Amino acid sequence: MKKILLGGTVLALTAITSFAGNINGSSLTQSEASKLTQDECATLVGPSNIPDSVISSLPSVCVNNMGLRFTNNQLEALTGVQISTLSFDWLRAAGQARQVVLLAKSTSQAVFRIVALNMLSTDQIKLITPRQLQGLSDTQLGLFSKNYLKVLTDVQMQVLRSGQISAAFDKWTDQQMRGLTPAQIKGLPATQTNGLLSYFTSWSNAQIHALTPAQLAAIPHAFGYPWFSKVLNKMSTEQTKSLTNQAIFQLAKYSVEVQTLPDSLISSLSDNTVVSMAQVGYLSNLSDTQLSKLSVSAVWNLKLRNMLGQLSENQRGSLPSTDLTLTATLDRSCKDVDMTLGKLRAVYSTQITQPTNSSEGYTSDAVSGSGQFTVPRNATFLYFNRDFDQLMPTNINFYGVIQKVTPVTANATFSVACRTTSANASN
Repeated sequence: MKKILLGGTVLALTAITSFAGNINGSSLTQSEASKLTQDECATLVGPSNIPDSVISSLPSVCVNNMGLRFTNNQLEALTGVQISTLSFDWLRAAGQARQVVLLAKSTSQAVFRIVALNMLSTDQIKLITPRQLQGLSDTQLGLFSKNYLKVLTDVQMQVLRSGQISAAFDKWTDQQMRGLTPAQIKGLPATQTNGLLSYFTSWSNAQIHALTPAQLAAIPHAFGYPWFSKVLNKMSTEQTKSLTNQAIFQLAKYSVEVQTLPDSLISSLSDNTVVSMAQVGYLSNLSDTQLSKLSVSAVWNLKLRNMLGQLSENQRGSLPSTDLTLTATLDRSCKDVDMTLGKLRAVYSTQITQPTNSSEGYTSDAVSGSGQFTVPRNATFLYFNRDFDQLMPTNINFYGVIQKVTPVTANATFSVACRTTSANASN
């Protein structure tokens, strides 16, 4: 360094050796290589002579600057981080042979850019490691072409996430879709289940068991296909229990299949589904035991619509009764009178609103001595009254509060009291 005095000022002139002449790559150390600037990288003489041990220390700006002059051995010495910084243009210019060299150590980000060049052969794509594939985002993998995806090996396929499979859903081969793992199947969105139907019969029990209730609910129409019985036989008990009304409706086209369903599913059928099954003639395919499991309200709806004609006499006899047997209990406030429940009548209405005229809007049925009486399922208002055909003091009356009784459960109990209407009453 020379110091020159000019007007009392000392100027320091530094000889910058990196620009005074080109830098010799063969003499670089790791420490020197790590400090190179982009401009200094451009002055390197003989980059192919840079020791392989120094390559990993080069800044990314140097790698991009002189990468095309690297030997294959130097390319193999690059780190995954260095490779991930290579530009798309660099990779394209590098050519197929150099791209293949980089695949083994590439990060997933770099792999995407390399593969996206659509220049690799089938054998070269197989070099992509499972770890690299897993690192690709769903969107990145979804951008691969069919030609790329179709040559992924079984090992490569099995490491893919459900999201990656979904992103390229229409690009996989039949063989690849038949080989999906249970975990991959389970994670696919229900909206894509319809696209899986053609593989169901070739899938194993484990693969079928992976289907979720949401996925099965998305394909109720499939349960009506003749071949679906093969799939039904592979389904787990839990899957069968989760079937929707729509799936059961479709399955009811075939008596053999629908009769294999558990009773709990038949009991869960909505009134509308049962009516719909009757409308298209599927209801008769249920077994007698299954018919007995239909809800009372569903059977009542069938009766209202006169839709039981398709059933045989034995099948109609299997249906649950739509009548309700209720039991009355007596509050014996009339202690010295022989008051029994056999002297009661149950008076009820089937109108939605309470009738104003008891002689026209109500039906009256005698109550047995045990207090039991039967009213139709559609009874709405119910109360108790004395049976005037029974001998009893005229000043004694049964009474009960008018009550809305539907929906009512079996074995419902109503308390009945009595009262006198004169001062001479015994109570």
